[in-house]
Amino acid sequence: MAELKTLVEFAVETAFQAGKLTLGYFQTEIQTEFKTDNSPVTVADQKAEELIRSRIERHYPGHAILGEEFGEQSSTSAYRWIVDP
Repeated sequence: MAELKTLVEFAVETAFQAGKLTLGYFQTEIQTEFKTDNSPVTVADQKAEELIRSRIERHYPGHAILGEEFGEQSSTSAYRWIVDP
């Protein structure tokens, strides 16, 4: 099992990278779309979740992921990442 400190460090670095990505969209004329539940989503949301998922899949390939934009990737792992960019 992964140690908590290692997981937290990974989560902080991943959040930092996703934040840098989304900052690139700040104060631009980004389009807001609406999902089937009528909640808003932007390309920045989607790209951030893609980045986060890709890092999790690369570093912790056995972990489950539940994301707001792209749904669930199931696993039998004791670990499950909840992603809401």
